[in-house]
Amino acid sequence: MKRTPIKTKIVRNKGLRLRVKERDEGICRQCGRYDAKGDGDHIVPLSMNGPDIIDNMQWLCRGCHRRKTSGEAPIRAKADRLAARHAQTKKRKPVRAAQLSANALSVRTNA
Repeated sequence: MKRTPIKTKIVRNKGLRLRVKERDEGICRQCGRYDAKGDGDHIVPLSMNGPDIIDNMQWLCRGCHRRKTSGEAPIRAKADRLAARHAQTKKRKPVRAAQLSANALSVRTNA
């Protein structure tokens, strides 16, 4: 059976990238170089339930952003695999209180 990752729609704030660039003045937070065409990067990725707010963002040059996101790819893939496996597991039936008390009585009488 082929497993498919669970996709959730992430709503992005479109003006946030520009505000991050203005706040950091286009200077990469990792290497300190100026890059006008850099990327607004989420410190805690959205795929790991990081918030899409300015406090969770930093301006990175294209090279630093590529290195950071390529390091996150295996982690994201593992999270997708675990989520898919979790979605395929069957839910256990709830145990009734009467069954619990009957099992407890039988254990006490056998002891």
